[in-house]
Parts: sequence; C-alpha cells; structure tokens
Amino acid sequence: GKSDAGDWGKGKGKGRKGPRDLSEMPQGCTSVIVKNLSYDTVEDTLHDVFQDCGAIERVNILTDRDTGRSKGFGFIDFETPEGASRAMSKFDEVVDGRAIYVDWSERKGGGKGKW
Repeated sequence: GKSDAGDWGKGKGKGRKGPRDLSEMPQGCTSVIVKNLSYDTVEDTLHDVFQDCGAIERVNILTDRDTGRSKGFGFIDFETPEGASRAMSKFDEVVDGRAIYVDWSERKGGGKGKW
C-alpha cells in the first residue's frame, strides 16, 4: 500500500486542527499569534525558536496586568510576509514542554497598544 509518510509536510492532520492552509494567509500579513505557551516561556525563547523563519521585528508575550504572569500567548512581528508564512512550519513545535499553536495575526496597527 501507499505510505502516507511523504504527505506529513502538507499539514492535513486527521482529527485535530493543523496549521492553516497557506492559501488562506492574509495579504501582506507579517505577524503571527502563538498560543498554548508555557507560563515559563519568555520573549527571548520565542525569538530563538522563530528567528530562522526570517528577520523578526518584535516579539510580544501578553501578560496579566495585575500578576505579571504570561497569558499563554503572544505575537511575533516579522519584517516580511515570507517570515510569517515560514513561521507556520513551527506549528506543534515543542517549546518549554508545550506544543505551540501558530496562526496568522491580522492585527493592523489600529491605534491600539504601542503602535
């Protein structure tokens, strides 16, 4: 029988939601959201994990205002859309013991936050 091993790169995982299809990538998107982070994961760690995807403009892990604890997700802004698209290859990579979830972020600086 034909083995499925050659298809693992397609991201068509059965059952669980795999990475988004690259055809769904928002035009000109340069940011990704990373979820399911360990509370121990820091921005430097994410920078190290994603730096081979392309030049990173900034990494921002969201924290609770009162406790300063990580909320378990963050954003990575790349300098180019190519970086953001390559970042999808990190889907399910284990960081600090957790398999991370990567999706495109469509946040455009709409006057929120530090933009």
